Amino acid sequence: MSQIAVFARKVVRKLRQTFQYKQATTETPSPEMSSPEATLADIAAEPQLDAGQEILNLLKQLRQRSELYVSIPLWASEGFHIAIDGYRQGQNPDFPADINEVNMTTSVVKKSPPEAAQEALRLLKYLRQHRELHLHMHLWGSAGFHLTIDDHQHVPTSDEVNKPFLPNLFLVGAAKSSTTTLHRYLSQIPALCMSNPKEPFFFEYEYELGLAHYQQKYFSHWAGEANLGESRHRNLYLPYIAERIYQLNPAAKIIAVVRNPVDRAYSHWWHWYSRGIDKLEFQDAIKVDYERIQQNRTQTAEDIKDIYYATFENSWDRGPYRTYLDSGYYYEQIERYRAYFPDEQIKIMFFSDLKENPLAFLQALQSFIGIDYYTESNFQVLHENAAIKRQEQPRMDPEIRQWLVDHYREHNQALEAYTGRDLTSWYEA
Repeated sequence: MSQIAVFARKVVRKLRQTFQYKQATTETPSPEMSSPEATLADIAAEPQLDAGQEILNLLKQLRQRSELYVSIPLWASEGFHIAIDGYRQGQNPDFPADINEVNMTTSVVKKSPPEAAQEALRLLKYLRQHRELHLHMHLWGSAGFHLTIDDHQHVPTSDEVNKPFLPNLFLVGAAKSSTTTLHRYLSQIPALCMSNPKEPFFFEYEYELGLAHYQQKYFSHWAGEANLGESRHRNLYLPYIAERIYQLNPAAKIIAVVRNPVDRAYSHWWHWYSRGIDKLEFQDAIKVDYERIQQNRTQTAEDIKDIYYATFENSWDRGPYRTYLDSGYYYEQIERYRAYFPDEQIKIMFFSDLKENPLAFLQALQSFIGIDYYTESNFQVLHENAAIKRQEQPRMDPEIRQWLVDHYREHNQALEAYTGRDLTSWYEA
């Protein structure tokens, strides 16, 4: 074929794409393309039509309006899985500087996907039809929007479950109970592949993006290990997570490390207070948290999910409100997992045991998982990085400690009955 013929075909294809794109976006033809002055050389040299830029503009608009959370399921239903880089304080101008500014204790009004989401979907389908999605992925990725494409819904099929990649180990919490240290221990075991980073947001916020996204974002380092796990403390706290883990893998093993809830609550508060995020003193913060719990007793798991989805982009790892108090309602949280998993797939362990004898703790955990690695000959205690230590926390006021001991009494008694563990020390002020 002559060079003139190749050039002519390129021009015709370009004009056809222009016409189809304008139809898809319901826009009038641009002056440049309709002008008689437009030459063949201009058309041949023109870059790809900017549907990618228009999609990016729409995504940014949705992000600015905090409407991504209602748009993601719509896109996922058509096979477009868009993951958004998590925001950290200082990176997002809308991120509250103070935890006291976040007030989401009432149910979020459920919203339908906005027009911008519908328009973005139309353009995505246009680009998929014309096999041009790959031309724009770098543009979207550089702005924090990462696209993967498939034809699956978020609940895995039987065929998906039989694929090699299937996480089966979940360290679900509790917060401030050495889950970070335990994750580091588990990451050293060759037969285990633990998520990187340690705490994925998949089950709480990215679930609609599907199993492929989960693997690509958090397990890209996976080398075929049979055991895959993650360590995310909010998986214990949030009431809608247990069902999602069960849908992913009914044979999964659940591990919860629990700590004296009075000490845990104080450590949780200190984590944010010492960093200047929470401005309230401990007693005041507990009072505010208690009032939130009392005001929202009728909230359903769906209500809480809506709140987390609506506020995730701004609150990120902190959550939309304080959870110092009810993060210690361990038995209530474990019961959610017992509704889906048999007791033999749930392991309750104790923070004090890890501190007292970490090797024995890990060997008990290994037995539960079904692996054998740590022995007296290869075990070394992991120490906290001194660079991240902060000032020593002050002693708790005796009166608030006694109030907390009394507040947690029934919760602790229920946990004691379930585990058979003597928790006498938890009742001491």
